Amino acid sequence: MALVVTQNVKKNFTTGDVTVPALRGVSLEIQPGEFTALTGPSGSGKTTLLNLLGGLDVPTEGQILMNGRTYTGMKKNELSDFRLHHIGFVFQAYNLIPVLTALENVEYILMLQNIPSQERRERSAHLFAEMEMEDLLHRFPRELSGGQQQRVAVARALVTNPDIVLADEPTANLDSDSAFRLLDIMAEMQQKRKTTFLFSTHDPRIMGRAKRIIRMTDGQIQEEKKSGGGRKKA
Repeated sequence: MALVVTQNVKKNFTTGDVTVPALRGVSLEIQPGEFTALTGPSGSGKTTLLNLLGGLDVPTEGQILMNGRTYTGMKKNELSDFRLHHIGFVFQAYNLIPVLTALENVEYILMLQNIPSQERRERSAHLFAEMEMEDLLHRFPRELSGGQQQRVAVARALVTNPDIVLADEPTANLDSDSAFRLLDIMAEMQQKRKTTFLFSTHDPRIMGRAKRIIRMTDGQIQEEKKSGGGRKKA
C-alpha cells in the first residue's frame, strides 16, 4: 500500500480580488522507503505541495492520505498531533532552538510526545551515535557550523521514527562538502531505518542521490523518472 496518496489536489492563494492557483490538480503516490525529490523552477508548486503533505496547510480541493488515513479534514489540534507523531521536518533554515544543546534540541520533540526523560535521552544519544555525531551532543547551535546544525535537524526529524521526513531545500545554505556529507547521512539512515524521504529542491546534488524525481511546472506534475541514485560529486 502506498504511504502517501494525493488525489487531484488543488491549492489557490487569494490576495484581495486576485486568486492565484499554486497547485492545479496533483495526483501522486509515495511508496514506503522512497528517497524522492520534488523539483522544478520557483513557483512550480513544489514547496506548496510539501507543506500540504506535512499538514502545514490545507488544500483548496482534493484529498491527501497517509497510510490510508485522510488528514485533510482534521481539526487544527488533531492535525498538530498527527504531524507530531507521523511526520518529520527538515527546513532550509535549520530552526534549532538556540538556548538548547544539540542533544536537547533532538530530545525536545520527544518531550512534546510525553516520552519519559530517561527514554528520550537514551533514544536521542543513541541516534547521535548512529549518525556518528557524538562530538556535537553538548554544543549549542551558535557553536555549530551550518552543516552540523542541519545534521542535528535531521536527527530531530528522525528521532520519533516518523512515517515520512519532508525536507524543504535542506542543502540550500550548505557548501558542497557539507551538502554531500548531509546527503550521505540521510541516505544511510534511509537504508538502516527504511525511512521515507521526500525533498523539495532544485539542487542537483540531491537529484543525483534521489531514486525518483518528480518534476513540477505551473502547479502540475510535468514528468517523473526513476534514477539509480548514488553519490555524484561535481
